[in-house]
Amino acid sequence: MQSRHVDGVRKVLWGKWELPVYTGLLTFASTPSVLCVEAQSGDPVAYGIQRADFKIIRLGYDLFEEVEFMLRYGQSIQFAQIPTLEIHIAVFRALLLHLGMPVLEIPARPHKHDFVTCLTHDVDFMGIKEHGLDRSVIGFALRALAMRWVKAMDERVSVARLLRNWKALLALPWVHLGICKDFWIDIPKYAILEKGKASTYFFLPFKNYPGQSGNGESPQRKRAAKYDLDCYVDLLQMLLGSGNEIGLHGIDAWASQDRGKLEIERIKRHTGDLPIGVRMHWLYFDERTPARLEEASFLYDSSRGYNEAVGFACGTTQVFRLCGTRALYELPLNVMDTALFCKGRMGLSEAEAMKCVEQVLQAFGQHGGVFTLNWHTRSLSPERNWDQFYVALLRKIEQYRTVFLTARDAVGWFSARRSIKFTMVSHEKRSVVVKMEGQWPGSLPPPSISLFLPQEGSLSIERLANHGPSAEAAWSGERELRLLG
Repeated sequence: MQSRHVDGVRKVLWGKWELPVYTGLLTFASTPSVLCVEAQSGDPVAYGIQRADFKIIRLGYDLFEEVEFMLRYGQSIQFAQIPTLEIHIAVFRALLLHLGMPVLEIPARPHKHDFVTCLTHDVDFMGIKEHGLDRSVIGFALRALAMRWVKAMDERVSVARLLRNWKALLALPWVHLGICKDFWIDIPKYAILEKGKASTYFFLPFKNYPGQSGNGESPQRKRAAKYDLDCYVDLLQMLLGSGNEIGLHGIDAWASQDRGKLEIERIKRHTGDLPIGVRMHWLYFDERTPARLEEASFLYDSSRGYNEAVGFACGTTQVFRLCGTRALYELPLNVMDTALFCKGRMGLSEAEAMKCVEQVLQAFGQHGGVFTLNWHTRSLSPERNWDQFYVALLRKIEQYRTVFLTARDAVGWFSARRSIKFTMVSHEKRSVVVKMEGQWPGSLPPPSISLFLPQEGSLSIERLANHGPSAEAAWSGERELRLLG
């Protein structure tokens, strides 16, 4: 059939789904069995052929090249809220079922759960007293005085928060004198709001060191931490003793494995020999960062996210192995408070922000994965006052069947899932016997083994993609499973 090559990023339509294709595609001449079209022109991108004894599906783009592009380079901010890779997986499953093949898979979620949730907190500040009268404090004072910085659900809440800001501003001299509590020390409050859910805290390793700039210019002084980690040993031990995780908020680890080793050792002074994960300060990252982080012996990275948007920076809901590494995992960052609310970024009201996050959560509810939330430790206090929104967001998350894990455990879950091997031993009309190989850590929730059986009738991507598994069973180490559809 005659085809035409189309370069550049294009959007394609699979039923109700609109998703980007990044590495170019072929469009075809008109055909009676169109499965997918290019959004702008309406030209076919995929079609089916029915022969006497078999079926053929022709796809006008390289699926594996698309996956590698997204995992290596990420996807454009304009498509931030599209879980592109997960849609590709759903479509591919639907096509296999249409071709008459049963499908076995280990879903990207624990058994009887919709997805995993990781609550994470970047520790950029540890008390306003540490800052004297620097740029951060001056900015705080100016924003505390301005009503436009207090965009809450309704006017009454906004006024209450403005008064809270003014009260904090008036208390600032007494904070420096040690008479009033430092209102930027919020970490103990998280334990109350999260009601015992384990969280991951990323701490900066060095005081007054801004690190290397992302564009090669002189580093910006405002990137430097004002706190010394050694002054908070009791706090760190309290967090670890409560089941939380301590990670590195990296400064130069993204650009130098030697600096990364120094930074990781700084954290390990307080955490012992536990494996350490990293999220870069300001989300710095380049093509060589994965190899440097692996050389420095990090367990995972969680820097692949947006500063100016929320969603799926790598097009996926899942933890994945970073390209060019042997065993370094990426825990993508999905939602960050400052991206939602800060001027110059999305700048949303709380009502707008909740709708935006709900859209992201719906994708996790459909596809599974790990919903990774970053709420900076300072964000519960004046002048941000994002504490009530955070509580409302936790309630929204809990409406799903989710399990809360630390970042380390979430990565461990996906790493263990990746190690499982399975083989279909026998297949009858409505049942399958599966041989399993591997072990499952007893400390982690078990995965599922799902069986999808082909459906009769003509191909409908929406019908097949929304078709749930015919059978599903938890797996906790058995050598053989029988799935009955």
